Amino acid sequence: MASEDGRLRHDSSERRGATQTMQPLTLLIALAGSALIGFLRPVPALCVYCAALFWYPANLTIKIGRVDFPAARILILVFLLKIVFRTGLVRRLKWDRLDTFVLLAFVGRSLALVTNAGFSRVLETEGGAFFDRILPYLAVRLVVSSRSDVLAFFKGIFLTAAPLALVGAYESATGNNPMGFLQVYDAWGETSLRVLSRHGFYRASVSFLGNYIPFGLLFAALAPLSLGLLDQKVWPRPVVLVCCGVMILGGLSSMSSAPIFAMSVAFAMVASFRFRHAWRLALTFGVICAVFLEFYSSRHFYEVPTRFAFSTATAYYRIGLIREALGGGMTGHWLAGYGYVGVGVGADNTNFHWEHQDLVNMYVGILATSGLLGLAPYLVLNYLYYKRLYQAAKRGRDRDDWWLVWCVAATLVGWNTAMMTVAPLGQIRTFLYILIGVCCALPRAVARPAAAPAPVRWAAPHTSQAGRADQLSPGGSRP
Repeated sequence: MASEDGRLRHDSSERRGATQTMQPLTLLIALAGSALIGFLRPVPALCVYCAALFWYPANLTIKIGRVDFPAARILILVFLLKIVFRTGLVRRLKWDRLDTFVLLAFVGRSLALVTNAGFSRVLETEGGAFFDRILPYLAVRLVVSSRSDVLAFFKGIFLTAAPLALVGAYESATGNNPMGFLQVYDAWGETSLRVLSRHGFYRASVSFLGNYIPFGLLFAALAPLSLGLLDQKVWPRPVVLVCCGVMILGGLSSMSSAPIFAMSVAFAMVASFRFRHAWRLALTFGVICAVFLEFYSSRHFYEVPTRFAFSTATAYYRIGLIREALGGGMTGHWLAGYGYVGVGVGADNTNFHWEHQDLVNMYVGILATSGLLGLAPYLVLNYLYYKRLYQAAKRGRDRDDWWLVWCVAATLVGWNTAMMTVAPLGQIRTFLYILIGVCCALPRAVARPAAAPAPVRWAAPHTSQAGRADQLSPGGSRP
């Protein structure tokens, strides 16, 4: 036992030394990004933040006080300081009900966690979450307001992510991660970079350092979202289609079921754009099918997608997790949950005796950790951003507007469906809040004013009786 403790202390000190070695690089990346943010206009500057979010590993940090600061957390703070002190965008912001529930979901989760964990720990952990969710959402709300802003922001994200997808394809084909050497500098000791293969390909994670599913989910969102640029006069159609293909390649390179599931659902919705006016009928039909499976089948409706998973065993584990959560697992903990529980560093499972402790379902994960205090406002938040997309579709003036909104909606529907099988981690949850901010901006962004009527031209006065009649008619024509 003593030798084991000594080995753990040695590993911990070795990791701390490695982490400190990379702090100058993290600081250099943060300084370079800050300089670009200070020089660029708001929307391109926001894309610089997204580049750091996607490309620089989130577990390479600088420790300030008790909070670890990856480069992206530093950059979002610099970005917001620039917006507050160097622009007038704050005065232009109109508070929205969606903004309220973004904050309520965060506050509700924090209050629930305080009842199960010490205040100092919640302050440290949720303080980091504030930088990862609330601040990026606020940044998007401040700078993305017009249609041109939305398109420029999307274009910047795709330009940033395309090389990452290609590196992912390279890793999937060769098993070699060019950024894998950074894994030893992990500040939290959570990553385990193993070379895993499925169906003849390796699982890629690149800058996500062993987090294969989140890496794939990033491109599972970007692939259908990229199609929203078709006919938007941003890029030619062939360029948009190539971009979409690259994003699909990035999603497939993770060799994970959840990203493929998300893309399948999203592209099916994109393909149904022509029949968008029948969405109520489709929704009703889906509910009827689910009810039919519940009452006339030997399985629940949510078990059907398990047939399409890479691994049937892991798929049925997810089904068992839902059954345990809703079949008595939350007894006595419905209001505030169990606190920081599950699998991973920092999980306190003292009072958490579930058989299924890997919370591979975003909604069950929120329920188990923060109870209804965390889950209820989050579900309202989900409803509100879909409502904003519906409002944007109603305010759109032409097919291009409707198509853009439809592709954003398809992206989120695919993602939310996949989130029933995985728990989003790190950069993916941040990007989810970024997309929620875009949803809040879309109703105003697409609500372009109607074209003004052509000015009425009057004929020059004439001295003749006929001329006086012409003077009283528009355009000089006779009445």
